[in-house]
Amino acid sequence: MTAQIRTPFGSDSVLELKQAEIQEGLDVNFFSVFNPTQAALQLTTYKELAIINVGATASLQGWPDVLPFCIGKVALRTYSQALARELGPKGIHVAHLVIDGQLARPTSPGSRKTPTDRRINTFDAATNAMVFYKYQERSLRPPT
Repeated sequence: MTAQIRTPFGSDSVLELKQAEIQEGLDVNFFSVFNPTQAALQLTTYKELAIINVGATASLQGWPDVLPFCIGKVALRTYSQALARELGPKGIHVAHLVIDGQLARPTSPGSRKTPTDRRINTFDAATNAMVFYKYQERSLRPPT
């Protein structure tokens, strides 16, 4: 399961930040992954399951003008880490990939072409990274 939805940045200053902006950052960047993941884990037998969440450098650093986004990504990263520690011994591969930059939407003009803006990734490139992580050798996976 993945989600890479960018929330509006919020206030330009931490001092002007509203709780609703933080909640929106959590709703879009954390709960949009948390809720379906929890539901899917109740329905699966865990065989060959991989949970790959897409994060951003914002999960490692806080910037005042994008703080709601950062908080949502921090929550996603720590959730992914906890899932990996609990589910790894059961054979479930959990990863938190940091893929910075916007993902070009398949319906946008030219999205199948190589983006000229280095901050924009294609869905194909992001998918290739996820497939690599899903099928990498167990010896390459970090310890849980």
